[in-house]
Amino acid sequence: MIKVILLIAALVLSGCSLQEPLVRTEILEVPTMVVVPVPEILTRPCGGPILSKDNELTYGDVVAYSLDIMGALELCNEKLLSIRELSSKSVNEGN
Repeated sequence: MIKVILLIAALVLSGCSLQEPLVRTEILEVPTMVVVPVPEILTRPCGGPILSKDNELTYGDVVAYSLDIMGALELCNEKLLSIRELSSKSVNEGN
Protein backbone atom coordinates (compact mmCIF):
# COMPACT_ATOMS: atom_id res chain seq x y z
CA MET A 1 0.00 0.00 0.00
CA ILE A 2 2.84 2.39 0.83
CA LYS A 3 4.45 1.55 -2.50
CA VAL A 4 1.26 2.65 -4.32
CA ILE A 5 1.12 5.95 -2.36
CA LEU A 6 4.80 6.63 -3.08
CA LEU A 7 4.25 5.84 -6.74
CA ILE A 8 1.28 8.23 -6.95
CA ALA A 9 3.25 10.93 -5.09
CA ALA A 10 6.20 10.48 -7.46
CA LEU A 11 3.93 10.78 -10.50
CA VAL A 12 2.25 13.91 -9.13
CA LEU A 13 5.55 15.57 -8.27
CA SER A 14 7.14 14.68 -11.60
CA GLY A 15 4.15 16.19 -13.41
CA CYS A 16 4.94 19.57 -11.83
CA SER A 17 8.47 19.57 -13.16
CA LEU A 18 7.29 19.36 -16.79
CA GLN A 19 5.48 22.70 -16.70
CA GLU A 20 7.19 25.84 -17.93
CA PRO A 21 8.17 28.34 -15.27
CA LEU A 22 5.62 31.06 -14.57
CA VAL A 23 8.26 33.78 -14.21
CA ARG A 24 10.42 34.78 -17.15
CA THR A 25 13.63 36.73 -16.60
CA GLU A 26 14.49 39.23 -19.30
CA ILE A 27 16.98 42.09 -19.52
CA LEU A 28 15.54 45.21 -21.11
CA GLU A 29 17.29 48.38 -22.13
CA VAL A 30 15.29 51.37 -20.96
CA PRO A 31 16.21 54.74 -22.47
CA THR A 32 16.87 57.42 -19.90
CA MET A 33 16.50 61.12 -20.46
CA VAL A 34 19.51 63.24 -19.60
CA VAL A 35 18.74 66.88 -18.94
CA VAL A 36 21.47 69.18 -20.17
CA PRO A 37 21.31 72.72 -18.80
CA VAL A 38 21.43 75.34 -21.53
CA PRO A 39 24.08 78.00 -20.91
CA GLU A 40 22.63 81.42 -20.09
CA ILE A 41 24.44 83.07 -22.99
CA LEU A 42 22.41 80.97 -25.45
CA THR A 43 19.09 82.03 -23.95
CA ARG A 44 19.65 85.78 -24.00
CA PRO A 45 17.30 87.69 -26.29
CA CYS A 46 18.67 88.31 -29.75
CA GLY A 47 19.05 92.06 -29.96
CA GLY A 48 18.98 93.79 -33.26
CA PRO A 49 20.31 97.12 -34.40
CA ILE A 50 18.17 100.22 -33.98
CA LEU A 51 17.55 102.37 -37.02
CA SER A 52 18.53 105.94 -36.36
CA LYS A 53 15.54 108.26 -36.68
CA ASP A 54 17.45 111.25 -37.92
CA ASN A 55 15.78 113.59 -40.33
CA GLU A 56 17.85 112.37 -43.23
CA LEU A 57 18.56 108.72 -44.00
CA THR A 58 20.95 108.04 -46.79
CA TYR A 59 21.22 104.92 -48.88
CA GLY A 60 24.48 104.19 -47.07
CA ASP A 61 22.64 104.29 -43.71
CA VAL A 62 20.07 101.79 -44.97
CA VAL A 63 22.81 99.48 -46.31
CA ALA A 64 24.68 99.64 -43.00
CA TYR A 65 21.44 98.94 -41.12
CA SER A 66 20.70 95.95 -43.38
CA LEU A 67 24.18 94.54 -42.77
CA ASP A 68 23.72 94.98 -39.00
CA ILE A 69 20.39 93.15 -39.14
CA MET A 70 21.95 90.29 -41.13
CA GLY A 71 24.74 90.03 -38.53
CA ALA A 72 22.19 89.91 -35.67
CA LEU A 73 20.22 87.22 -37.50
CA GLU A 74 23.37 85.18 -38.04
CA LEU A 75 24.24 85.43 -34.33
CA CYS A 76 20.73 84.31 -33.38
CA ASN A 77 20.93 81.35 -35.77
CA GLU A 78 24.29 80.34 -34.25
CA LYS A 79 22.69 80.34 -30.79
CA LEU A 80 19.83 78.16 -31.99
CA LEU A 81 22.29 75.75 -33.65
CA SER A 82 24.24 75.49 -30.37
CA ILE A 83 21.02 74.68 -28.50
CA ARG A 84 20.14 72.00 -31.09
CA GLU A 85 23.61 70.48 -30.74
CA LEU A 86 23.18 70.32 -26.95
CA SER A 87 19.80 68.69 -27.40
CA SER A 88 21.09 66.05 -29.83
CA LYS A 89 24.11 65.38 -27.60
CA SER A 90 21.83 64.73 -24.60
CA VAL A 91 19.68 62.33 -26.66
CA ASN A 92 22.74 60.39 -27.86
CA GLU A 93 24.22 60.17 -24.36
CA GLY A 94 20.91 58.93 -22.97
CA ASN A 95 20.94 55.78 -25.12
